[in-house]
Amino acid sequence: MKTPLWNKVKQLPEVRKQCLVPLYNQIPFVIRSSLPEFFEAYPWYQINMNEPTHRELVNNAFFVLIQNLRTKLVDKQNAANLELMTTTENLANMFYNRSADFVNTINYMLQQEMNEVIAELEYFGSENKITNLDIENNIEVLNLRVQQCKFETQKLHYAKEQYLIKCQDLAKRHIYLQQFPANGQMKDIKHKYQLDTSALELSLKSHVVEIKKSVEHLRQTITAVKAVQNYVLKQHLGSWIHHQKLEALGYPPMCNLQTIQLWCESIAKILWDIKIQLETIITTCDRFHNALKDEVAVMRSGLINQIINLVSETFIVEKQPPQVVKTSTQF
Repeated sequence: MKTPLWNKVKQLPEVRKQCLVPLYNQIPFVIRSSLPEFFEAYPWYQINMNEPTHRELVNNAFFVLIQNLRTKLVDKQNAANLELMTTTENLANMFYNRSADFVNTINYMLQQEMNEVIAELEYFGSENKITNLDIENNIEVLNLRVQQCKFETQKLHYAKEQYLIKCQDLAKRHIYLQQFPANGQMKDIKHKYQLDTSALELSLKSHVVEIKKSVEHLRQTITAVKAVQNYVLKQHLGSWIHHQKLEALGYPPMCNLQTIQLWCESIAKILWDIKIQLETIITTCDRFHNALKDEVAVMRSGLINQIINLVSETFIVEKQPPQVVKTSTQF
């Protein structure tokens, strides 16, 4: 199984790796590195522990993790295996009957790893040696990030709908309260109304914070995608176009156009998915935060320009017509 996130984590510079060290207090590094495919096999961010089927899934996953770790303990005299054995038993004890904490810990770890990887991707292209595999890993990581952001925006949109429903309910209750005198029973009802109104105001503030967080995630993702996009267009597609001119002089053709096309199609899909998410956030911000709504609209305009640039740069003539030199022609 592919582990694009872990592959990128291993390539992070030491400064960023040091930022991740505290993450591995509960899920030790030796476990994260021993079974990276386990942590990237499940969409942990989608798990809702209020759902019985999800709880069962997590319990089974935890059991599988411990079993897989124990199967790796073949040579217990080996120092690395001794460390793995100790951390495995500690992990089994730490999260026994604590499936919700287990999921939250994994989610937080993967989110922070993703944040560091995306932040580093903003500088993609400055390295000396970049392979095709590096580009493919980057695109896979960006796809993962976009899927996470999509889930975030869907949750935000749902939260807005719930907020509006509660607002309508409070409005009806307010009208009801205006119709009756403030006697003993009505005072209790009014007090409950005031408490619910205060709670709704607090939920709105929390909702706005989550919207800003989601917008920042998308902003970082757009920057990272742009870095990968620019590298593919300039270094790979640009080289192909230049080499195409040399073919007329007898140079052998380059055969990597299909690979470049797949990369560009993947980047286009990522950009389009982000565009849809930005539009969802613009709708979500309506009636909540007009300034943030305008900010996201500007981001959307910039993203559309990025899509236009990708399309225009990849509009090429795949096979040039033969060059014919006319002779004995009068002008």
